[in-house]
Amino acid sequence: MYLQKLSLTDYRNYSLAEITFHPGVNLLYGGNAQGKTNLLEAVELLSSGKAFRAARDAEAVRFGADHARLRGEINCGSRSREIDITIPREGKKIIRIDKSPAAAQSLAGKLPCVLFTPEHLNLIKSGPAERRKLINSILCQLRPRYSALLTQYNRTVVQKTAILRQAEERSDMLQVLEDYNRRMAEIGAELIRFRAAFVRILAKAAPRLHAEISGGEELSVAYETVSAVDDPSAESEVLKNQLYSRLCALRAAEIAARACLSGPHRDDLLITVDGREARQYASQGQCRTAAVALKLASRHIMEKELGVIPLLLLDDILSELDARRQDYVLNRIDRGQIFITGCEDEAARRLRAGRIFEISAGTVAGRRDFGRMG
Repeated sequence: MYLQKLSLTDYRNYSLAEITFHPGVNLLYGGNAQGKTNLLEAVELLSSGKAFRAARDAEAVRFGADHARLRGEINCGSRSREIDITIPREGKKIIRIDKSPAAAQSLAGKLPCVLFTPEHLNLIKSGPAERRKLINSILCQLRPRYSALLTQYNRTVVQKTAILRQAEERSDMLQVLEDYNRRMAEIGAELIRFRAAFVRILAKAAPRLHAEISGGEELSVAYETVSAVDDPSAESEVLKNQLYSRLCALRAAEIAARACLSGPHRDDLLITVDGREARQYASQGQCRTAAVALKLASRHIMEKELGVIPLLLLDDILSELDARRQDYVLNRIDRGQIFITGCEDEAARRLRAGRIFEISAGTVAGRRDFGRMG
């Protein structure tokens, strides 16, 4: 499966564009602010229904236009599929899959993608929120139920936090706190089970890829959740009771802090390199290698689950990697479709097989093919 053609109308700085992609490596090359990342964002939007750089959908509509439209033609081997998204400047976006109206949740699995941006290179050194995003981004594509649960849980945390913040002026609101604790424990237990299962597989896949990229360094990954949880793979009822007991014990502390102090919204991954905690002790190069390995391992997991190789979207990360890792990204990830943005002449010269697109001012100014073509 791969994205064969992308058509854009009034999307970001593209007034009109139609691009036919290589089934392997596609290097989007050009200067800064020319539209390379916009193309990558459009591909990811066809996958998830969300623009990864936009707080609001309307931000993706080209200045002066009343709507943007994206259409992707997907080659699925024996058949093809079409995803069509219209984003109005005002109102809700319209999604069609094979010309039939669809909800955003229906996009799950239709064009699976793994996105890697420069910010993800700091995945190891960043706070727990970035590592939770890694887990959430993959599980939301693999498990529609997880996506729905995550939305419910986050909404519950926001509502409970609002109650805690207003409790000093309106103590009567604390009467409903137990209901929110029960709700958080119930939903949280299911989230933890999903995450524990995912991290078990990630912990097997990532070390192999990490050793290949790094030349032999040892990576380990472990799931860290609420301290009261003895076994994150336990039955939901067991987890629910442990989470609820913990929340009850923290009632006074949460009221004082005016914040939700416990739950899977504080989960993390413990990552070590050669037996030392990466967040504290790993070098910059080790952290970047670990981040690449985690993303590639996530892609591997999605392939096993979905039976197709997800697209790999790499936004402007080549300049942050040394020559060895650049070569790995350009020439040694030899399975599935890959999109890479970059400004460097050297990267374009080092690509051994695939297609290079020169991007300039919202247009595809040139195209060159290398090696074996699909």
